Amino acid sequence: MLLKPQVSVAAVAICLVLFVGLKTNVLCEAQMNITYRAWKPNSQLSYNFPERELEGVMARPNAAIAFTGGGVRSYLASLGYLAGFQKLGLLDKVRYVSGVSGGSWALMTYGYSSLSQGDDETLLGPVLNPEDITMDKLKAIDPQCLRGMPVNKNFEAILAENLLDPFVKGEDVWFNGVNDVFGKPSGVPSNRVPVPDSSTLDEILARNPLLHENSFVLPRSNRPFIMFGGAYLGPHSLTPFKGKNRTYTALEMTPYYVGEPHVHNITYMSNKGKTLKQLVGGFVETFAFGAEAPTHGLSNANGSLSSKQTKMDRLSPVHQATLASFAPGGVFTELPDILSFHMDPLYNMWSPANPSPSNNIGVFADGGVVENIQLISLLQRKVENIILFFNNNQALNSQFDPKKRPVKTTDMSDDLPTFFGINPDPDSELWDLNRNQVFSDKDFAPVAEGLIKAQLSGNGTLYTTKLTTVANTWYGVEAGFTAQVTFVYLSRTLGWEKLLPADIRKHITPSKDPNNPTNVISKGTFKNFPNISTYTQLHPAAELANLISDMCGWIIAHNAEAFKRALGAH
Repeated sequence: MLLKPQVSVAAVAICLVLFVGLKTNVLCEAQMNITYRAWKPNSQLSYNFPERELEGVMARPNAAIAFTGGGVRSYLASLGYLAGFQKLGLLDKVRYVSGVSGGSWALMTYGYSSLSQGDDETLLGPVLNPEDITMDKLKAIDPQCLRGMPVNKNFEAILAENLLDPFVKGEDVWFNGVNDVFGKPSGVPSNRVPVPDSSTLDEILARNPLLHENSFVLPRSNRPFIMFGGAYLGPHSLTPFKGKNRTYTALEMTPYYVGEPHVHNITYMSNKGKTLKQLVGGFVETFAFGAEAPTHGLSNANGSLSSKQTKMDRLSPVHQATLASFAPGGVFTELPDILSFHMDPLYNMWSPANPSPSNNIGVFADGGVVENIQLISLLQRKVENIILFFNNNQALNSQFDPKKRPVKTTDMSDDLPTFFGINPDPDSELWDLNRNQVFSDKDFAPVAEGLIKAQLSGNGTLYTTKLTTVANTWYGVEAGFTAQVTFVYLSRTLGWEKLLPADIRKHITPSKDPNNPTNVISKGTFKNFPNISTYTQLHPAAELANLISDMCGWIIAHNAEAFKRALGAH
């Protein structure tokens, strides 16, 4: 009788070993010699941004819009805001468009979808006047419209199915979720590497005659320069990392290059105290990211390098959005591999600024682990007009007075105050936002007050101000640069709600203190509208998806003059 439990335990152990073994990231792939361009800073704070070589990018005004993470909520809100800008013809006034996590899902589809070619209004969805919204209209989504992606496919169910399939590699679990819900249905290629324009593609092919143009994909026409925000957590050999010694950095992914602008030496530490020092920073062309380290680094600010590449099929727009949205990464790197099912995105990470670079398999994660919106990247580029869309789960507390007490996580998302050196959740196990200060803490209260005042006005929660940077040595941000920054916070919009037909309005009006925009509906199809849960509302009904995007599009259209000024286009 004692043998039975022993046999059961052994059987479970064998199955677990086989299961985890099949989930590992061990790859046996053919290698190809490639020659690629690389860049490093001209000096410590004089950055060499490759897109400055692209006439089509630099011909656009020096303005940017950026979207936070936030799962399907941010995906839908971002599409709505983009639809509003598109309707006003303002996207031509934008040089950079940036997204993290759910925001990167929106930009992946906006940037690379093959649906509705030449018709962005259909692609992004209509911006309806609230008076014209009906339940029948909310239930309908054009098959060529991006809003339908999370409605038609269940992200959570696909993740679970892939996680339980022993023949799916761990590294492919999250990718399959992103691809099956957002990539494949919208026609975004999952096996082609993005390039910014046809001239760049011709140069790559001239340097690499074994490559074929079918291995690459161009963004849709008339797009701003697209940036995805990820996070580099450290060398995989040191995982699990020591939680109290996080040394994470922000990774930039674009159709032209991947990397980090600021170069510095970082010491990484495992939970057992083992350390490794690594030079981090610099850019390589996107198709070369993850390649083997070359025999030498750059001697000048830019140049050509050569080495072997095995993972070109893992650098598509879908893969970039997968890395940018891998939310569990911050937690998984503090766990043994067996408990993370080898799901962490792994790429070879070396710096072209290193005179003698060496191979070092690195662990990557959702950009929200370090910076949930790419403000720092835009300040490094000296972008003069910046609009930040905080598509967060936490509703803005309309009763919060920043002059009377410190901000709490129940007042607003902690992403925003950390840029002012104020972190209401400094010990979070999910992310590390403690190095993000770029503005004076004295500037936080006016921003918070401005947002709350706008929220109570009912016409959109937005506030524009000029802010001057303070030095940030971790990310290499200079003090003294002044930018016009517009903060837009996802919130109930009471003026818009009042214009809705009564039968629609009743579905989104909370029973408790309905005129307080902090409160949201607690049940039904529109539960938590518009601040639906990042983790449990990934498969919304069409009615909910459309209403979030409709409201966000209306906010842009209704505040057209304010957004023109925010982009410096007035």
